[in-house]
Amino acid sequence: MSESSAGNAQLDLLDSAVLEETFGPLDDLKLEATKAPMEGLKPGATKYDGGKARMELLPLPTMEKVAEVMTFGAAKYADNGWKSLPNAEGRYTGAMLRHLAAIERGEKVDPESGLRHIYHVACNALFLAHFELERANGK
Repeated sequence: MSESSAGNAQLDLLDSAVLEETFGPLDDLKLEATKAPMEGLKPGATKYDGGKARMELLPLPTMEKVAEVMTFGAAKYADNGWKSLPNAEGRYTGAMLRHLAAIERGEKVDPESGLRHIYHVACNALFLAHFELERANGK
């Protein structure tokens, strides 16, 4: 890995098609341009990425835990089956609340999956955000 790409190694692993499948069309994101100084640039170096989603801000280790929950679900049900579940929003809201209730009771790990309840909460919230974005985009 070259020195110039070492800092973005995690981003190189992301596939925009996978991101769009998970989060919806990336072009639809409305973001303000970053105002952070561009430190360490050589004279004349330019990168026009103002106004683009700052994907490097995503907590990738946490997103990986959500992906583990999704992997568990895909093995139990089907790949991407969550997208076509009848009454999906109501059912994922219920699932999210059940995981929150388990956390409130002091239970940290889901006994069925062996994964932390909070990762299930994040996964269900991601599903609900996906459905909201789909609705906003007229799908």
